[in-house]
Amino acid sequence: MSKLSLLPFFVLSILNQLAGGVEFSLNDPVYDTFMSRFASRITDVEMGSNYRSMEGWKNFLKPMFEYPKCDRVAVPSSVNAGRSLSFSEVTTDSVKYSWFITMFDKSGLPDVESKAKKVLGAKIYCLPREIKKNLEDLSKLRHEIRNYHSTIYSALFIEPAFRDIPDFGKALQQFSGKKMKKNRATQIYKEAENIKNIYDDLTKRLDEKMQDIPMKRHAYLELIVPTVNRLKAAEKIETEAVKVNEVINVVDELKEKLEELRNVLEEASSIAFELSVQRPKWAEALLGESVAPKGWKLKLCCGIPSTS
Repeated sequence: MSKLSLLPFFVLSILNQLAGGVEFSLNDPVYDTFMSRFASRITDVEMGSNYRSMEGWKNFLKPMFEYPKCDRVAVPSSVNAGRSLSFSEVTTDSVKYSWFITMFDKSGLPDVESKAKKVLGAKIYCLPREIKKNLEDLSKLRHEIRNYHSTIYSALFIEPAFRDIPDFGKALQQFSGKKMKKNRATQIYKEAENIKNIYDDLTKRLDEKMQDIPMKRHAYLELIVPTVNRLKAAEKIETEAVKVNEVINVVDELKEKLEELRNVLEEASSIAFELSVQRPKWAEALLGESVAPKGWKLKLCCGIPSTS
């Protein structure tokens, strides 16, 4: 093997050392490693009646930092009929998790605007700009809904690795290398309670939106079959003005329901993203070390798994 071919291995070795040597690599999940390392150090200090064991600290931190690992399973039709979904269900129940990630595939968010355009035919080019915009908005809304859905999935299920948060490994190393003093431990205990309060508030608000998503989705889907039937009937209308008016009414009704669905997903994705943004800050507060360079911004990646 040439010296040149060995270069990538040397580079990777150096990068791994910056992230904590052989103890964790750049591809390792950040918070899983953080919880174990943090719990082992904070328990070095005797805190009297306030003392929390290593296992106690891990259990305390898990809700705030652990990313759920649910299995992909077949979804029974009864789940769709029940239309029940909560933050705790989607992160612990494999059936509800699987339903959530497939909620906005082609069957969950069907394209109806193409059928409306077909009914209009060449007349579409003669319509007022606002009416044409409403048709275009249906496609835009479906795209936005899928993007917000993907953001929620990434925020809840894709745990960052050390390579995603640049200085996290160094922060852990520095934290581990310092002697834990009682006054610092006392501060950490207080900080941990503040973090839990913020987490509880975020997840409560997220849960409210998560529960509303299936309801708004169902309200949209309830329009699909009657809408398709109305469009089929509209094709047979001979009076062009009446035909166009019927299509306009159909598009307006669909847009209203899609906007309601988009709005609740936008609100849910904003809260889910905030949860992801807060986690590095929480870790930083507990470690007392900077986990990322100034100006660094979290980027969510990957999106929902393929539903094909």
